[in-house]
Formats: sequence, C-alpha cells, structure tokens
Amino acid sequence: MLQWVYSKVQYFSEYLSKWDDTLNKDFEDKDQIEKFIKQLESPFGFFEQLRTETLEAESEVEEAAGAVLGNQQNPPG
Repeated sequence: MLQWVYSKVQYFSEYLSKWDDTLNKDFEDKDQIEKFIKQLESPFGFFEQLRTETLEAESEVEEAAGAVLGNQQNPPG
C-alpha cells in the first residue's frame, strides 16, 4: 500500500512540475507577444517624440513673441 501511495505522489509531482514549466513558458510567450503588440501599435514612436519636442519649442516661441508684442503695445512711460 505504501508503495502505491509513493507511486501516486511521484506521478502527480512530475505532472505538476511539467505544468509549472508549461505555464512559465506561456507567461514568457505572453510577455513577448505584449512587447510585439506594443511595437506594432507605435511603429514610429520616434516621430511622436519629435512631434512633442516640436510642439514644446513652438509654444516657447509663441510665448516669447507674445511677451515682445505685449511690451510693444504697452511701452513703458
């Protein structure tokens, strides 16, 4: 009887170990797929950064121009 119990414990231990390996591999595959999807969603990510930098520079120029024009309309005096 003891041999039978030991045999079943070994069998299920190996079975669970194989499932753990399978699950770990599936999690790794899932992570790789998520990274790939993220790349597909934004293949030209560097354009977004360039666009953001350009908008920031344009707003700085507009602020500077507004300050200069504001000073010209209200001269000190």
